[in-house]
Amino acid sequence: AASRLPVLLEGLEGAFDEKHFLPAGLAVVSHLAHHLAFERVSLGLLRGQRVELVALSDSPSVSRRTSFSRALEQAMTEAIEANTLVIHPGQSGTIAHQALAQRGDALAICSLPLRHNGNAFAVLTFERVAERPLDAESVQLCIAIGAVLGPILNLKLRQDRPWWSRSSESLIGHRSERRATFARVFGLI
Repeated sequence: AASRLPVLLEGLEGAFDEKHFLPAGLAVVSHLAHHLAFERVSLGLLRGQRVELVALSDSPSVSRRTSFSRALEQAMTEAIEANTLVIHPGQSGTIAHQALAQRGDALAICSLPLRHNGNAFAVLTFERVAERPLDAESVQLCIAIGAVLGPILNLKLRQDRPWWSRSSESLIGHRSERRATFARVFGLI
């Protein structure tokens, strides 16, 4: 794992170098796929109750109309609904991940919800062929990547919002903090 740390840091540097969410996401998934021996790495963004595929390694654009893209989005949504890391094969009840594995050449799949302040907002999906299964070290690496990458991509996503949206989000957050402080001071919590 220590030998992969410089590669991981280079990928994160690529995310920092990009100004916007989508280019940062594309740079990261392509870098991770190439340097960490994954067949494909994908990024999906939570929109309401489902995940929308936004970046696919080595693909400058994503066609959401293909059956493969829909299968990938369903697997990502499954990870959000499970509210945890999903690994296939290895976990029972991962119907969408099993269907995705049967559609393509990747038989080992790991989907990891990315979080900011404890709330999932996106999903990274890592895919490998059967000849290179997801071992414990690879899974730990995926978890570490998600822990570091989540806040970076969330920052890029928030920066892409219009100024009035960021301002109202900040104001709402400030009001919530004031209410919580008031409740703690007066023993209401």
